[in-house]
Amino acid sequence: MGCAVSNIVGMYALALQKDNHWLIRSSFAIADLSIIVALALAWRDEHAKLLIEIEKNNGPKFHLEIVRSVYSQQNAFLFVECSLVNRSLIESGMRSARLIDHDRATDNEIHANEAFLAVSLYDSSVKQISVQGNESGVVTAEKIGILRVENLLRSAPPLLPRGKREVGWLAFPGIASIADGQTDSNRFAITVSDTLGGTHGPVAVPAPVERAIVF
Repeated sequence: MGCAVSNIVGMYALALQKDNHWLIRSSFAIADLSIIVALALAWRDEHAKLLIEIEKNNGPKFHLEIVRSVYSQQNAFLFVECSLVNRSLIESGMRSARLIDHDRATDNEIHANEAFLAVSLYDSSVKQISVQGNESGVVTAEKIGILRVENLLRSAPPLLPRGKREVGWLAFPGIASIADGQTDSNRFAITVSDTLGGTHGPVAVPAPVERAIVF
């Protein structure tokens, strides 16, 4: 860049018939400006590298959101649909999850059930009744809304790359009864741990909690 600017200044001096003193002063000024620009660019590059190293040393940053929650009274399970994104440069996986239940008198943390593969939730509030006629009379068939639930701890990849979103369910056992369609918005919260030992959250489980039957 400095050479190009020097050539332009030289052509400018010849066109306007500037003396040698003016040309020398201009050359020194151009040299000083080039050094300042080069130093600024070098500082910018090194600063960017430093920020990347700092972010790596700080570990992964998981962003957890609660999409939906469903309570099954028959087996006292709370199923929570979660959205998980790694927002850091360092890759890490999801190791475990805990539910904080403030209604528990002692030890209010419940570990997510890592063993469950998948279940079907039959939501009794989403019924569709169809009436059909045949030779023997009228038959009423009841179709119940079915939701397939898969374990986020199993479906998420071992290492989450930056920006990739994973959506799945966490199952927490041993939850005390929840009133129909209602729960205190401050009762439940979720924290997750990554494979490098970091903890993320807590994130509150919003009300209301849906109710369903699990098969």
